[in-house]
Amino acid sequence: MTCRVWVTRAAPLNHLTVKRLAAAGYDAIGAPAIDIVPLAVPPVVPVPDALLFTSLNGIRLHRFLPGLADLPVLAVGDHSARYARARGYRRVVSARGNVQDLCHLIKTEFKGGANLLHIGAVHTASDLTVMLGREFHVRRLAVYDIKEQDPRDLEWVCGRLDDFDHVLVHSPRAGRFVAQLIDFAVPDWAGAIHCISAAAAAPQRADRHRGAPRRAIASEIASAAEILARFEFRRGPLACDRPGRAIAIMNGTNGFRSRFDRLKVLLLHR
Repeated sequence: MTCRVWVTRAAPLNHLTVKRLAAAGYDAIGAPAIDIVPLAVPPVVPVPDALLFTSLNGIRLHRFLPGLADLPVLAVGDHSARYARARGYRRVVSARGNVQDLCHLIKTEFKGGANLLHIGAVHTASDLTVMLGREFHVRRLAVYDIKEQDPRDLEWVCGRLDDFDHVLVHSPRAGRFVAQLIDFAVPDWAGAIHCISAAAAAPQRADRHRGAPRRAIASEIASAAEILARFEFRRGPLACDRPGRAIAIMNGTNGFRSRFDRLKVLLLHR
């Protein structure tokens, strides 16, 4: 039986993930758990010492000004860095990890402090101002907001969760919402949830009354499509043998707990 995957990523980027999974032999279903709502924002004034990006949507939706093409850009991961270069920025550096790695990169690049502009969502999972401390002046420019889908629009997926083997989660906000949907629709669902980060996988504390939490397995693979493809190809044909199938050995482990801990949770890094 071909593995069926629910891609919860917001449009339009979910289409790319669905296409890559389909090319790898998966039955990929794109049903976004959240919507990205662009905001009207003013130009970047005054000009900062550097731009910070922690999401692809921040890069995609902000207004690119050719006069800022040589401004230093620090991105959380390689995907974001490539996207920033594609927009026209010429001095892009990738933290190749998570927000903590980005903060380390910032402190390395700007040892004497700097005025930084963080472009992203209205509400972010991490506060760079707090993480970087007083030495850095961080302004935030929100270029989009996030809205959860109406649960009624996802009933066609949630009502068939037992037919799905994997769920992909690309943000903490989606992680919280997907956890609620699964808990309500199929509390004992036995599939695997693949998350882009620890923050996406740990939106809430584990529900201890639902059984023993499971260990999360971290990966350095760049994308959800790649981790799924490698996970299945290591085991042979693209066939799923739920419930209780083995998790392939990945690079490193992480023992944090979340509402997803009663399920199989795989972590991905940007």
